[in-house]
Amino acid sequence: MKPLNEFWTIVLVGKWNTNIFTTEWVIKNLDFNEESTKMEINLADFSHRLYDDELILIPKQDRLIIGLKNITDDLLKKLGKTAKKIVETLPHTPINSYGINFGFSEENSSHELSKLFTHSDLGDISSAGGTILDILIKKTIQFTEYELRQNITFYYEKPSYVIHLNFHHLFDFETMKRIFETKILEYKEKAVDFLKTVYCLEQKGETDE
Repeated sequence: MKPLNEFWTIVLVGKWNTNIFTTEWVIKNLDFNEESTKMEINLADFSHRLYDDELILIPKQDRLIIGLKNITDDLLKKLGKTAKKIVETLPHTPINSYGINFGFSEENSSHELSKLFTHSDLGDISSAGGTILDILIKKTIQFTEYELRQNITFYYEKPSYVIHLNFHHLFDFETMKRIFETKILEYKEKAVDFLKTVYCLEQKGETDE
């Protein structure tokens, strides 16, 4: 399996004042690179995102998404520290929950994952003249420290899987800061170990150690 950059994010769910997040603010408060920081505006809804050569910040009214340009352990640690800095700098923002997210693709369609997608209605759908494009399987799994929300999508046209793991936490200010500061790499290992244990998946394209 290979990591998918767009899924490696921290998401802070709450009520955000998106106007706070200007180019000047992220450079001053979040150590974004002054020379490479840019803002893009979506003309459809006038939402915006900011990015430099390492991080991506997408402010929305109901959530704040912080992502990576590339996957390395150094950038993962910076991702966590940036999320912690936002929480500390804006302590009055109501935050309900937060998620630490990872995503992978797997192109071996004969893999252990294929057992999940042997649904009893596939033949009937074909008989009715339908063509299945993809199947999404969702699971919510309770662990002691977090709730793991797992989505696995199988795409039929080019047989492949996309796996999204969300380590979901309810809000606790001090615990959140500690996790963001010290445990982001540990969560990466949890994600990789879970997929290896449950689905016999091995990661290719390892992040830097």
